Amino acid sequence: MTEARVHDVQPAIPGPPRYQFARVIFALIAREMATRYSRGSGGYLWAVVTPSLQIFVMSFVFALMFRTPSLGSSFILFYTTGYLPFHMYHSIQLDVMGAVKYNRSLMQFPAVTPLDAILSRTILAFLTHIVITTVILTGAILSTDTPINLDLAKMSQAMLTAAFLGLGVGALNCVIIAFVPTWERLWIIMTTPLFIISAILFLYEEAPPVFQAMLWYNPLVHVTATMRAGVFGAYQAAFVELIYVWAIASVAAIVGLYMARRHRSHLVNPRYR
Repeated sequence: MTEARVHDVQPAIPGPPRYQFARVIFALIAREMATRYSRGSGGYLWAVVTPSLQIFVMSFVFALMFRTPSLGSSFILFYTTGYLPFHMYHSIQLDVMGAVKYNRSLMQFPAVTPLDAILSRTILAFLTHIVITTVILTGAILSTDTPINLDLAKMSQAMLTAAFLGLGVGALNCVIIAFVPTWERLWIIMTTPLFIISAILFLYEEAPPVFQAMLWYNPLVHVTATMRAGVFGAYQAAFVELIYVWAIASVAAIVGLYMARRHRSHLVNPRYR
């Protein structure tokens, strides 16, 4: 009878706990918020105040230099519609690029992977910038008399495209940095002119034809133009091809996330350290 009872009792099948992936992502987001936004006075409020002050200062400078913006009559609204999608992309790609670097100690635990760090930082940055965009854009609209016709579909397309592009570029750079540490500094230097050539301070149609031919290949030009088309009803932005931007973002994201999963051991314990 003892032998029969032994055979009747089946060993527990080992496996990951249910919803482990979601729990890890949530824990990393909570940790990121606690460490990033709880330091000093202001906390999370500074995430909104900082870009607001930047927009105000730049708009004031432009108002002194030029009489009227390219669209409407408010420099604040014109600059805001170009800067916010660029800021969404730029912040997400920087956060994702450093996701493994700043969470490497946690990845010594088997449950935490580079993909978890990348996705958690993307989600937190995206949600934060949705709040930033809502607050700043609402303030800019209320402070101007410019006639607007909001197209929420185009505005959402612009911000989602900017976020996905940031995820793809950031994930790809995150892997490259693990193998080539100097790439982080080189990338920052090489992309410094992006602020100028992303049609934030001007319209694509205002550039000389030769310059337009080069600008078209900058995916951020399509993103900023889509955002402005969603705010200024009279602006059509016929040159925009978001499929082109999504193609670049998709390739970068697929390659970056795949390489992050394939080379997890190197990302967690890089040989150059």
